[in-house]
Parts: sequence; structure tokens; C-alpha cells
Amino acid sequence: MLNTFDCKFVVIRGRNESYKFIVSLVYTMWKEENDQLTKTFTFKNFVEAFGFMSRVALVAEKMNHHPHMANIYNQVSFVLNTHDAGGKVTEKDHKLAKAIDALVG
Repeated sequence: MLNTFDCKFVVIRGRNESYKFIVSLVYTMWKEENDQLTKTFTFKNFVEAFGFMSRVALVAEKMNHHPHMANIYNQVSFVLNTHDAGGKVTEKDHKLAKAIDALVG
């Protein structure tokens, strides 16, 4: 199982001290098993889910790495692996997973 934690910090500097605040914590969990990375995202409605799929399609095309995507109403599911590597999970899949996560945040 792949777990990724990304924290974004804002540093506010006062006269005598600096304060660091966590302004955003994005927890993403991609399941890695059977030579696949998988994840399902849930949105408010179908339009948001479909819009997300369209943004993913543009990023995937730029990366020349195309995921298996499935949509049922407000959910979008992904299966990532690299066909050129015999259907194994590669660095290309991890990069695409991170790019997909960035589109949600």
C-alpha cells in the first residue's frame, strides 16, 4: 500500500519570532497490489466528477500516460500501471498518481 502525505506550510514572521502553520494537509492513499495502483475519488455530484475526469485526461495526455478511468455518478475510479513495462507499476504511474491528487486540491 502506498501512503503519501503532503503538507503545505505558511511562515508568518513577527518581530521576535517566526510561526509556522500548517495550512493544508492532503492525505492521499493509493492502494498498490496486483501490479496496479488504484484509487476512487468521491465528488459532490456527477458534473464535478466528470469535470475532474476531463482535467485528468489533459494531464495524462501531456504525460503520454493514460489511466484506466471509470465513472459512476459522483465517483471516479482509477487503475494505473504501465503497459510498456509488462503491466507493472512504474515511476510513471507514481508521477501520474501525484498529478491526479494535485488536481483535487
